[in-house]
Amino acid sequence: VKTVIITDADKDGLLGGPNLELMNRWKKSGFEIICAGGVTSSEDIAKLAEARIDGAIIGKALYEGKISLKQALEASK
Repeated sequence: VKTVIITDADKDGLLGGPNLELMNRWKKSGFEIICAGGVTSSEDIAKLAEARIDGAIIGKALYEGKISLKQALEASK
C-alpha cells in the first residue's frame, strides 16, 4: 500500500472544509494521502497543498458547482 484515501465521515458531503488536523496526522504515517470529506473551495485545496497532502476528492463540491476542476487544479499549485 502506497496511497491511502482518508475520509472524515463527520465532514463527508457537508461542504464544510476538510479536517486538516486528521490529514496532517495521517501524513506523518509516510503514506501518500488523498483527502476526502468536506473539500469545498479553492482555499481548501490550497490549504491541503500547503500541508503537502497528495490529493483531494471534490465530488460533491464539483457536482454542486462550488468549485470547478480548473479552479481546483490552479489552487493545488
